[in-house]
Amino acid sequence: MLRKIDFYGQILLIVVALVAAAAAIFESGYIFLALFLLLPLGIWQLISAIVFTAKNANNAKTILKIYWLCAGACLIVFFSGFLFRNFADNTVAMMMIGTAMTGSFFTALYYLYLYKKFLLNDTAKENSSIGSL
Repeated sequence: MLRKIDFYGQILLIVVALVAAAAAIFESGYIFLALFLLLPLGIWQLISAIVFTAKNANNAKTILKIYWLCAGACLIVFFSGFLFRNFADNTVAMMMIGTAMTGSFFTALYYLYLYKKFLLNDTAKENSSIGSL
């Protein structure tokens, strides 16, 4: 039951963020809501992935390996962007942060795919050798 709440709560955040992004076409203020919703989604998914990795250490390493690499890369690029905030009128920093946020959105979708395929129905134990994601 908790896994379904976890999964559908994340889906709800993504849907609200996409609706806000679509509404931003008509009124620009909604883009900030869409971007702000990515923060709790990212934190929620990191906590969810940490809990799953801790509970299923052997199988989680094979299932979530690409997710952890992508999440780590997005976090590194995001926080590195703040180092360039006074360089070239913040253009470099904004591009790095924008790239990291875009990558984070696609990483979030990838995590939901993994969650639905392996974690929601507890098929992670059955698929211990996952070579073809």
